[in-house]
Amino acid sequence: MLFRNINKQAINVMLYENKRLKCENQQLRDLLEELQRYKDEYKMLINELNSIKDSYLKKINNFKKIERDYYIELDKIKKSKKG
Repeated sequence: MLFRNINKQAINVMLYENKRLKCENQQLRDLLEELQRYKDEYKMLINELNSIKDSYLKKINNFKKIERDYYIELDKIKKSKKG
């Protein structure tokens, strides 16, 4: 009789721990899913930022070309006024 009572207590403890661990496991899975969503969003934002950076670099290069062309034309105008 004592042996059965100990077995029941052991089973109850194991069932309780099993339930607790399942709950904890689900919480951890939920957190991992949330972390994965943040990670995916972070990667997307990095890609978007790199795209914007590339766009700005192209615009800066275009501006520099326009600026060089401007100074070349300005020099031509200054030379034509002198001569």
